[in-house]
Amino acid sequence: MWSGSSQLTRLSTAALSVALIPFLAVCTPNQLPRSECALNEDCREAFGRGWTCGEEGYCSEAPIPGRCDSHPEGILEDLPAFEDHILLGNIFDFGDFFGMQKSARLAVIQVNTRDGLFGTPFGMIECTNADDFGDDGLDANAATEQMAVYMSDVLGIRAIVGPATSTRAEIAYNASSPFDTLHISPSATSPGLTSIDGSTSTDAEPGLFWRTAPPDSLQGKVIALEMVAADVERVGVVAQVGAYGEGLAQVFQSEFDGDDRSSELATYTDVSELGSIAASYNGGEFDAVLVISSSTGEIADFMNAAASLSGYDSKLIFLPDGAFDIQLVDESESLAEHLYPNVRGTVPATPAGLAFNTFVASYQSVYDEDPTVLPFTAQAYDAGWLAITGTAWSSLQEDGITGTGAARGLRRISSGSEFNTGPNDWNNVKAAFADGDSVDLLGASGSLDFDSETGETAAPVNVWNLIEYGSSWTLNILYCVDVSQTPAPECEDPGGPEELR
Repeated sequence: MWSGSSQLTRLSTAALSVALIPFLAVCTPNQLPRSECALNEDCREAFGRGWTCGEEGYCSEAPIPGRCDSHPEGILEDLPAFEDHILLGNIFDFGDFFGMQKSARLAVIQVNTRDGLFGTPFGMIECTNADDFGDDGLDANAATEQMAVYMSDVLGIRAIVGPATSTRAEIAYNASSPFDTLHISPSATSPGLTSIDGSTSTDAEPGLFWRTAPPDSLQGKVIALEMVAADVERVGVVAQVGAYGEGLAQVFQSEFDGDDRSSELATYTDVSELGSIAASYNGGEFDAVLVISSSTGEIADFMNAAASLSGYDSKLIFLPDGAFDIQLVDESESLAEHLYPNVRGTVPATPAGLAFNTFVASYQSVYDEDPTVLPFTAQAYDAGWLAITGTAWSSLQEDGITGTGAARGLRRISSGSEFNTGPNDWNNVKAAFADGDSVDLLGASGSLDFDSETGETAAPVNVWNLIEYGSSWTLNILYCVDVSQTPAPECEDPGGPEELR
């Protein structure tokens, strides 16, 4: 999918016009004068997507970041040829979170097989925020900021799917929201993000940050309930510095501490600190440890550090959704296998059903791999469809596509006629939007009923452990817990072997 060095620069006949701007400004008054080029938006309006305003007031084509590609292929190399496409964005680490990247893209592939938006096709610009990609020296946070600005200010994209982690989602939102760009994250679950775009969502101010995963206020409560049920009294909490780690830790501690129960928090910014933290919680006064990180690899690092400490042989090790990835086993089994029976975890539940089964079958058909063993793929697929749905509402019912208009569209998907995300119901959804009607969307990740005030959705939480399956260890869902105000049907029968609880 990557175009390699061809993405670093582009040469086109349009680029020659840059040198002629001073002359065109004199000879053709309708051409953008140098003195009127103050914003990138000025140049996009005059010449099209990808044109920016330089420090000296000239418009020129921006270089294509080596981190970016597109679907369909070739959009960035020839933007005028795709001027009729509605462009969406996609920011993920394509190494760690390739499943989310592909799932969001799948929505675009499918909508274009159903005539797009009444004949207008969609396209997706995909940029990775991996550390030092292509040896460009950018860390993940700096890359996230640059890619968000490139999409929103240079290309004029008004709906972006991602990023994956709460910290990077916050960075991307702060970078691009001034340009009226909507962000929909499939996995940024920090409770602190609920009010990042305002404390309430209204039609006038619907908010520009949305997510298809429930906030960690639900997961933190379930973890606390599980600890209490296991008669845990003293917990050592290990949290990655950032919105996700510290946010979930705060929720857990507020739910768990009290009634002779207490917890102690240690935060870290670098994996080199995990060994000393593991040692500090090795003592018998701690009967459980909770490890919170958005990086599965870092959780595996903690497991490996704890493996050599005898205190962990009888200590409950609790891991939230950041660990629910087969990468955990791949990177810790050789050292920490003896600790696996002590592991328990949580992850937002992915229900069975028509929308989910259709997504899995479609993903496997297009990519020849199983999305169910990858984190948050169903949520990313739904996020892709919500980006499409929101921009469709804005295009059909407002004065063109804006981020605010797309967000208003997301306030129109929780009541009305019931439809599934995916290609089969797309014609019905866009017909309803064309008439100004709301719809009730059921996603691959579950109900997409967003709270009319907070803009948040709710979902049940799965409790999981590690079990031996054949000659290897694997992730195993034990049962489902629902602490939302409207319990989901899929949690009525928790299922799973009761003796494993």
